[in-house]
Amino acid sequence: MNYLFFDTECAYGRGGICEFGYVLTDENFNEIKEDNLLINPHIKFDDYGHKKAGIVFAYSKDEYYSAPDIMDRYAQLNSLLTDENNVVIGYATDSDAKFLINDLERFDLPFINYTFWDVLKMYRLIAKRETQLKLDVLYHETKGAELMHHEALSDTKMTIEVLKKLLNDYNLTFNDIMNDYKETSGESFNGRIVFNDGSIFNYTKGGKTTVANRRVLDEYIKSAPIGRLSDKFSNKIFSVAPNIAKENFYLTMAVCSIAKKMGGNFTLSICDSHYLLVDETTKIPKNRLRKTVKLVKKAELEKLLELKEGSLDTENIVIDELIGELPENVEWYKAYKIAHGLN
Repeated sequence: MNYLFFDTECAYGRGGICEFGYVLTDENFNEIKEDNLLINPHIKFDDYGHKKAGIVFAYSKDEYYSAPDIMDRYAQLNSLLTDENNVVIGYATDSDAKFLINDLERFDLPFINYTFWDVLKMYRLIAKRETQLKLDVLYHETKGAELMHHEALSDTKMTIEVLKKLLNDYNLTFNDIMNDYKETSGESFNGRIVFNDGSIFNYTKGGKTTVANRRVLDEYIKSAPIGRLSDKFSNKIFSVAPNIAKENFYLTMAVCSIAKKMGGNFTLSICDSHYLLVDETTKIPKNRLRKTVKLVKKAELEKLLELKEGSLDTENIVIDELIGELPENVEWYKAYKIAHGLN
């Protein structure tokens, strides 16, 4: 097994890769090969943004524009990133992976699917650091040789030294990282970034109904088809109490899903509901509810819907299966499950 460390530089904020630097090492971090692949981004450089961010490139624009473009580099990048013998490692790696996705889309090239590990996440999880996490700041702590920040090959070398220091400080091997800290890995799959720390849909994070999660719920309410599993619930509206909806996104999505499959519908406007999920802490003025509303607790709702006991427990709700039903996700999720043997 080898380690493939890499970094990119871009002509503008969201892509236009102009450098792909990499260092291939063995498991003891002994260098096997290194290179900094210059790439013609076929796009104007964001000089203002780079100046504002203090980014100075190592090469002239003429050197970038005269370099092979990503179509010419594609086979080489694909080979490096997908080689089964290479463990791909970077710093804030999801950003580099997203830059590559954007460029592949821009030039109508096939997506490159690969798993990666993120040293930034390792520092947050293992060293429990939330500040002073810029790559050059961490590298300065290693007291290594002077390297040029924002040169892809130099930043790749910084990443190696920063990782080595982390492993040394905490008496870890990289095998320990792969076995015990899988949350620091991610994946680029069919044009999307998948993290290994929760839902594979990376805009859906955490168990609470955040602003981002509320958008997912709203889209599901709007687009998920109404089924016909039970005539008893045809046109009936289900809801969950505000205290539950706020704290438990998974449960809220599950109630919405099963309600729609049964032939009913779902809303967060509790005054319109026929069935309202509540718990011991729910406090709602009666004048906010329709007179015919039925207040049910979780166990009662499971019986009402003829679900297996515990089906609505958070740990039993597979949120990816629900979000995978959104029209924008159906084909991608189907391909993901096939590729990962989840069918």
